[in-house]
Amino acid sequence: VTESRKNEIRIIEYNERLNAVNRIARFIAEDRSIKDIIGFALDSLASMFPDYRICYGSIDSGNMAHIVSVAGRSWAALKGECTDLAMAKSYLEKLSSGHTIRLSDARTDSLVQGIRSMINKGMIAAAIDVPLIQGGELTGLLSMHGQHPHIWSRHETLTLEEMGRALSAAIASQKHKE
Repeated sequence: VTESRKNEIRIIEYNERLNAVNRIARFIAEDRSIKDIIGFALDSLASMFPDYRICYGSIDSGNMAHIVSVAGRSWAALKGECTDLAMAKSYLEKLSSGHTIRLSDARTDSLVQGIRSMINKGMIAAAIDVPLIQGGELTGLLSMHGQHPHIWSRHETLTLEEMGRALSAAIASQKHKE
């Protein structure tokens, strides 16, 4: 691929990300419920990345992650599942410090060793996990799962991170209003 074609692709991807974040911002401005905002964000991501499953999970003060909402491909039921993230200490520490985690093969990555049963149950072969931080605390997780090992692109990662920031801000704003 020529350099000019690579630049063209980058511009298209950037515009796609910008449009997605603008759609969610307009939706949030309509003063929707947190549940509606999460659903809209997940559906937007699922339409951009139709080959993947998109999940939102809340994380309580005891480091338990609860899968609240799922969109896109669904090859295994995950909604309503919960797992103790403290079982994967390094994974939890990275998320708590605001770092996105990209797993190209979640079935073998040592970072998620302690929560492997959840990964296997969810049939997750690849994942991007974006932490949602509010008031300096890890309160949620926006994830994209692949059914096969996958090396995540810059576009996929940036899109999920930008949507995660927008979602986190929207949830914080709605909680403040309530």
